[in-house]
Amino acid sequence: MLKRLFPPKEVKAIFDVIDEADTKFNHCVGFKLVREYLERIVHSDPGAVAKKVREGLSPRQITYSLIANVSGDMLESGDYHVYRGVLNPMVGEDLLRVFDGATDEGVAMGAEPAEKAERNKAAIRKNIANVG
Repeated sequence: MLKRLFPPKEVKAIFDVIDEADTKFNHCVGFKLVREYLERIVHSDPGAVAKKVREGLSPRQITYSLIANVSGDMLESGDYHVYRGVLNPMVGEDLLRVFDGATDEGVAMGAEPAEKAERNKAAIRKNIANVG
């Protein structure tokens, strides 16, 4: 319980980036779902998160990578489709926008090459077309 009240500074930095991303994505419904999941991940093992930062990854790299992974997993689950290949316009499309934005942020900060990001975006869209 105390770890939640007084997290390591590295974990606080992650939460600061999550807050920034929430604003970047205009507090949309899709990001709200991603945020809830991210907070559970970070709270479940704050020591591991702090260790990643101490090993040289920036809080921004960690956070935006997690955002892309979580939103991508949600999109590929089929839970946010109206039917096969069609995303729910309220939540699914938000999640795709969050995935694209987090992927673009990874490229902008130099954490991922643009070519890999484009391949990831194409793969998500292909999987969305086949799931639902």
